[in-house]
Amino acid sequence: MSKLLLPKFERIKSLGKHLPKWTDPNSIYYRLPEHYKKRQIDFLNTLPKPVHYHPSEKLYEVDHEHGVKKRIQDVPIVVLYPEQSKLGIWGGEGVIAGYKRPKQTGYKRPQYLTTKLWRPKVLKLIFYSEILDQYYALTCTRRTLELIEEAKGFDNYILKTHEVDLKSDIGMELKREMLIRLAKKDTDLYPKDKQKQELIYNRYKEFAISLEEAEWVGLKPWEAVTKLKKIEEENQKNSIRPLKEVFAEETVEKLTSGEFDIDKSITKEKSIFKKILEENFTKKK
Repeated sequence: MSKLLLPKFERIKSLGKHLPKWTDPNSIYYRLPEHYKKRQIDFLNTLPKPVHYHPSEKLYEVDHEHGVKKRIQDVPIVVLYPEQSKLGIWGGEGVIAGYKRPKQTGYKRPQYLTTKLWRPKVLKLIFYSEILDQYYALTCTRRTLELIEEAKGFDNYILKTHEVDLKSDIGMELKREMLIRLAKKDTDLYPKDKQKQELIYNRYKEFAISLEEAEWVGLKPWEAVTKLKKIEEENQKNSIRPLKEVFAEETVEKLTSGEFDIDKSITKEKSIFKKILEENFTKKK
């Protein structure tokens, strides 16, 4: 695995209060699957695409006043993402906090500034998923509609967009369900209509992954830990078997192979039973 870079405060805040201890072998995070660890490292090390500002293409600029080459500082705008944005698909947009200059009254302009919040215009529309064959009423913005048109479909937008740029819990749930549906193609993806099944699978087969990996996509660290605990408990329960079942399987195998004779076993059991009775009878006397 590659080294974990130091993430920014926004990345840690999006993951939660506890940053996973990937390198500690005693922690439960160390026992998580490797593909899930790689996805989390990729999530931490990738920066989101700029939405509310245009980054400069040049690294330096000339300060004509002093005649010195000066480095351009590309400082991203701090965006606030409320809980409503996680329940919808806002396309990376959020609430921006800033200051507003007051209007000029008379000859003099007041020197104080007033605070202001710039909110995106939110729409509530219905989207259709071809893979899941279901309609969803979700809140979105105009930018999400443009991104869906660029991706040529709702399913393509959800599957192509990175988790950092999606910024939506329901979007990651839909992505996980789509990948699971593609992994279970024969049973869950239009099982009655084989022609439509092949058509839709060929359209989205580039995103298909294994079922084991698809079930972990989009899970947050605490959700992945609870899932891992359940899997370990089930494996522990299945590993413990009563001796009754083990002895029954052994006797069935011996009977099928011909190693075990029923008559001899009955005679041995009768002789052992007689010895036990004689010993107990003599002891009582």
